[in-house]
Amino acid sequence: MPQKELFQAQPPIELLRLFLDYEGFYDRKEKYFKNIMNTSLLVSGGINQPITQRFTRHFNIVTLSELDNQQLFQIYS
Repeated sequence: MPQKELFQAQPPIELLRLFLDYEGFYDRKEKYFKNIMNTSLLVSGGINQPITQRFTRHFNIVTLSELDNQQLFQIYS
């Protein structure tokens, strides 16, 4: 994860958040808005650098605990 700035923003994540909020990007070179449709964003994170709530509000959060060998054997047998 990118390091947080002074006000706790992470620029690459803010770009992804803007994409999710507005469904596209503004092209400053060509001076028009590029709509991006029919896309899905799958995100995986860890506990070392948590992402902001402004970004996570767009997702359903699922957590999984690691299974031991006995549990895996019971599931797959």
